[in-house]
Amino acid sequence: GEDDTVERLRSGLGGRMPLPSMMLGYTGSGGSSLDSVLAVLERGQQADYQGRRAGLYFVTNSNVRSTCRDWQFASTKERLVERRVEVVVTNEFPVGASSIMGLLCGAEQVSPTEMGSFAPGAVAEHLTSWGAEFQRPQTKCTEWLNAGATATCGSVVEPYANANKFLSARFFEHYTAGCSVLESFYQSVASPLQQLFLGDPLARPYAPPVRVSLLGVNRLSEEPFRFRAMAATQLRGVSWRYTFLLNGRVVEAASEISSYQVNPVDLADGFHTLQCVAWVDHSVRFYGLDTKVFVVNRVGRALSISSDIKPLGAGVHGVQVVVDGADVPNRVQLISGAEVLDEGRYDSELLLRFQESWLGDGVCRLQVVGVYADGMEVASEPLVLTVFNSFNE
Repeated sequence: GEDDTVERLRSGLGGRMPLPSMMLGYTGSGGSSLDSVLAVLERGQQADYQGRRAGLYFVTNSNVRSTCRDWQFASTKERLVERRVEVVVTNEFPVGASSIMGLLCGAEQVSPTEMGSFAPGAVAEHLTSWGAEFQRPQTKCTEWLNAGATATCGSVVEPYANANKFLSARFFEHYTAGCSVLESFYQSVASPLQQLFLGDPLARPYAPPVRVSLLGVNRLSEEPFRFRAMAATQLRGVSWRYTFLLNGRVVEAASEISSYQVNPVDLADGFHTLQCVAWVDHSVRFYGLDTKVFVVNRVGRALSISSDIKPLGAGVHGVQVVVDGADVPNRVQLISGAEVLDEGRYDSELLLRFQESWLGDGVCRLQVVGVYADGMEVASEPLVLTVFNSFNE
């Protein structure tokens, strides 16, 4: 969800509006292991729509790291209680507590592993000068992630005891309103370029689920067809907006109409996707997405990737193009997203090659595209692969 605050910033800054960004993890000295970073992302996914109405702690002490921000706690607690979210303001860390959802404190040294267990989606931070300056002393913000939190932040320059340069307690007002971690961070820090935000930026435990279904046929030939979206959420009395993307490009934006007509005459033969992003017209934009795949067959051209992937050594693999129509292409390309991995003049024995390290670890999608004499570019259905340990090659 996107809060109105972001819209106001955008209208004021115009082309100077910065793009909010966040690191998934830091694996350098004093940071996290790769396994820890991956665990953070898994927790972020588990957190969606599961936000707890308890387990928020604002911990105080007499140090200036705490007192410079303490004044925010009472008013924030009051507003959160109005939303039926329990907050504990205390001078003791929640040692042994279970399912901590959030924790703010001010201290040079903390021991996150002693706090108890963190719930998926938990955000924790300790206000200090060098929380994300990994060559300096003081406990690093990554310790919260290693202990089970889903997001955190820390200073990268000396901010002194200026609360505006640190995470505001109001973070949890945005968060519990349904904003994502990233959106909540950027609405809660006045000087975001002096902070390093770490964790899962998309975690949104307090957002209501939005279910979107894009309905329509699987094959088109000559006649136009109107695909229809159905969206539902637990919120009542809401109005919707719809954005449609055809093959990854926006073709209808922020429309009140829940359908989009595709004319196959405007498309090449082969594989295509239509996506619909539907969101609630609300102060926070709760959204959902669905993708409909379909094939166009106007002139009888079709391609596919052979399922027989040939290992060629040193992390290199080869795939063959299968022509499923009577017409054959002049040239063929092997692509991943918008990147061309290999290409050549079509031949039934041609091997298109790719290196695992070009794709990176995780799930990837390969397609072949045939370029015909008349310029038509026909794409195959994607071949979905999972790459492991490409960085060890």
